[in-house]
Amino acid sequence: ELLVQNYNIPFRQSHKIVALLVKNSEKPEDMLNKEKIEKCIFDVINEEIKISENIIQTLRKLDLCLERRISQGSPAEKEVRLNIQKLINNKKKLHNLFLKRLEMIGNASILRKKTIKNLIS
Repeated sequence: ELLVQNYNIPFRQSHKIVALLVKNSEKPEDMLNKEKIEKCIFDVINEEIKISENIIQTLRKLDLCLERRISQGSPAEKEVRLNIQKLINNKKKLHNLFLKRLEMIGNASILRKKTIKNLIS
């Protein structure tokens, strides 16, 4: 996202850059190496772009990276809380439907027993 937002690199190319960076990194720290990032950018878009040190520092702060993700369903804390609340609400609805179904099964069982008793007698 930072490549798209800060350097106007199209999303698909940014995705290829990140994939190449991950592929060429032996350890996680390698993915935050300024020179490696710039090389991967050049390898994908054939253009030399200098990444600012601020971007590298931003990437090192996981909480900040997560909070910058604002799209629906993203891992930002706000989105996670919204999704949890939706799940809780759905759980309550499903539980109420389940209880209603149990009640209907119980009523059907009583009705069935009465019907069988009437047929036998």
